[in-house]
Amino acid sequence: FDSTTDQYDKNATYPDVAFSAVSSSAELADAITNAKDADGNTASKVSVDLATAGTYTLPAVTNKELTITGDEDTVIDMTQSGIIGAQNTNLDLMLDGVSVKFANDANYKGITHSKKVTYKDCTITGKQFLYADEVEFINCVFENSDDYCVWTYSSPNVTFTNCEFYTGGKAILVYNEKTNENFTATIKVDGCEFYDDGTLTEEDGSDLQKAAIETGSNANNTTTSNRYIINVESTSVNGFAEGKNTNSKLWGNKNNMDEEHL
Repeated sequence: FDSTTDQYDKNATYPDVAFSAVSSSAELADAITNAKDADGNTASKVSVDLATAGTYTLPAVTNKELTITGDEDTVIDMTQSGIIGAQNTNLDLMLDGVSVKFANDANYKGITHSKKVTYKDCTITGKQFLYADEVEFINCVFENSDDYCVWTYSSPNVTFTNCEFYTGGKAILVYNEKTNENFTATIKVDGCEFYDDGTLTEEDGSDLQKAAIETGSNANNTTTSNRYIINVESTSVNGFAEGKNTNSKLWGNKNNMDEEHL
């Protein structure tokens, strides 16, 4: 009953989201692949809680809106996950609160062919390449002293909000290798902090540090083939070197490309 009758919710329906709590990679894969809502129907919206501390892997995922939640002790190992390099068509993925592990210096490793990827309150180690139509990082901590933390690569829309980067001297590379088409990427960096521990050096011991955000393009591209719009607000840089063609420790223009820094 509410204040007047017991019929106020007679037309209520169960949500069309499949909810699961899992404790292993096998359970996680099953919860995604065989997702059912409360009425037993196949669900395209899936929410999974990583209930036990430990390491998990992600399978390839298609045609789903998937949310995975956990804490710093639940680690998603992307170095062993089938989602990396797969045809993740129409995937809208959110990782919330988990730790995410990429290899420190492996190239072209990322969540490919997806629609949107969101990281919220995550700790992300290693280097990843971005491929989704849209990628968003919210309140995340990045750690990689050996290489860049992120190549924005072929993602046209990338946002970093209130994130912290702990690096050896370079953090974000805005770069792609498209040679046959014009490409525009919009990168937003708001309220972030960049820290350089100074560990990146050449074999002869000379400094290998760069600006916190570097931009570049494949050498086969002309200066008009790519356009980067970088919007930076309320962001601090601690350490780092002055970027090429800019004399700025915040950003460097590696190929002297046609760019806008707003």
